[in-house]
Amino acid sequence: MKTKQLNIEISESLFKELQYLSEITEESIENLVIQMISRNILAAKRNAETLKEKLDNISQNNLNLL
Repeated sequence: MKTKQLNIEISESLFKELQYLSEITEESIENLVIQMISRNILAAKRNAETLKEKLDNISQNNLNLL
């Protein structure tokens, strides 16, 4: 699998939360972040697609009123 590197800046408090979670789960911060992104990206994609459909329908309804 090809990979890409992603560098992000996060608040110190968020990093400390990740660090704590890493310690209690014995997972690396990198693996935890990858897991979190993987779980949330599908939900975000579904939400964005639903919103786009609703906006497209509103636009179509507005055009039909003209």
